[in-house]
Amino acid sequence: MDNSSNILHLKLDDGALAGPDISRVSTFEGVTVQHVLIRNSCNFSFEWNGNSIYASLLDLRQRDGEVNVQGHKQPRILDLRDKLTVLPPNHRLNGWMQLAKRTNQFSVTYINPVVVEAELDDEIRGKLKPMVHFENSGLRHTLEKLKTLGPSPGPLDAAYAENLALVAAIEIYRLQHADVPRVLPDRGQLTASQQRIIRDAIADPSGKNLSLSELAALAKLSRFHFARAFKKTFGMPPHQFILHHRIEAAKVSLIKDDVALSDLARSLGFGSQSRFSEVFRKATGLTPAQFRRRNR
Repeated sequence: MDNSSNILHLKLDDGALAGPDISRVSTFEGVTVQHVLIRNSCNFSFEWNGNSIYASLLDLRQRDGEVNVQGHKQPRILDLRDKLTVLPPNHRLNGWMQLAKRTNQFSVTYINPVVVEAELDDEIRGKLKPMVHFENSGLRHTLEKLKTLGPSPGPLDAAYAENLALVAAIEIYRLQHADVPRVLPDRGQLTASQQRIIRDAIADPSGKNLSLSELAALAKLSRFHFARAFKKTFGMPPHQFILHHRIEAAKVSLIKDDVALSDLARSLGFGSQSRFSEVFRKATGLTPAQFRRRNR
């Protein structure tokens, strides 16, 4: 999927005071997340006609504006805080906005429909219809989590994003199809052989950048079924299990070795020392340097 043509395109009006303060795009397997933040008043037009499932989370207040879906003008709502919009693939979205003076932001998650069809069970699939400026706490919380992921994700973020995208897809289909079961069929746990393969792959230094897709392929399961079976087997989602393994390996190295923190971060697949320190402190209550000093 061509991400450059698939994302929402913004065009600032002539004479606009300022453009977006933050405009980033993060891409994972089967999902792209776009986040835009504007701290000043800004007038702009927008357009999208991509081939993905479109799910936006809005935190906007506008003085005026217009939104069209497939050429049909939508009711004007000035307060778009916590509003969501879901569009099926190839549904044209366009319009313009005059933002109120405040910190305005929005994020859009684009989910590859081919991945959805391949991953989800038959009882979840169905034809999607556009839903514009509605509220739903479950989908909003999932999209908020996706919004926080940065443009240069490490392997933990990638596995997390893939899992969240599958959750978002299920929530979208449940919103639109009353017959989608609240409790999905139980496919069982991973077999002993699958568990061994997955544990070995995670522990192998050469496998630090394994994504959810690659782990699922090792188990010969779809990502959707793998994520469910993995959680039932290990009691936590794949990204949390990987994180726990990385933190335990970091503790051993910090106690026994004199490796530089930046090198340790890279060897464990964290991408950067700052990301490593952030995750380690969240898990242990200490920074890596503090843990090393207390345990040597």
